[in-house]
Amino acid sequence: MIDENLVGADLTPSDRARHTARRKAIYLELHPETGQGKRNRWTADSAPDTASFVDATAAVTGKSRSVVANDVDRGQRVIGEVIDLIKGTALDKGTYLDTIKKMPPNDQLAAAKRDLAHLRSQDRDKMATVRRNKIQGDVKARAAREVAEIIAEHVPGEWWDAVKSNLYAAGAANIAHELTNITGQSVMD
Repeated sequence: MIDENLVGADLTPSDRARHTARRKAIYLELHPETGQGKRNRWTADSAPDTASFVDATAAVTGKSRSVVANDVDRGQRVIGEVIDLIKGTALDKGTYLDTIKKMPPNDQLAAAKRDLAHLRSQDRDKMATVRRNKIQGDVKARAAREVAEIIAEHVPGEWWDAVKSNLYAAGAANIAHELTNITGQSVMD
């Protein structure tokens, strides 16, 4: 099942790290002779036919040896709680895992929580800006409509073109647009 996930699924970096580390643990249980340092004890005549974990995984997944080695290193060095915490967030990147894996395990979780809190704070700020801009846009549109209604009601029709042209020139395009909508006449009519 791990091999199917590594080959077929569109995995995030944290998923790949977790699955690759789990695959290595199982691989070493099945092929203890491939464990680190054990291959060096074999002579050329008695070396096992079993491929190293990295070679076997690269062959199964179609990934390069360096990608497999990097994924397993991340999966073994980044604690599971951190992987669970960042999975699917903007922090779920190989570069972030590489930064976290250099920290002692005790510091990894605190750093990930801090970084996620910072990320959420930025997201809240962005959402507040979007809401504020939407409200400002709605207020401007409502004001433009009201001014256009007043102009249409109180300014003689023969002046509309001149008023609209001046509004556009003055940068009041919204009012001019609304006046066009109300009067049914474009600036050039």
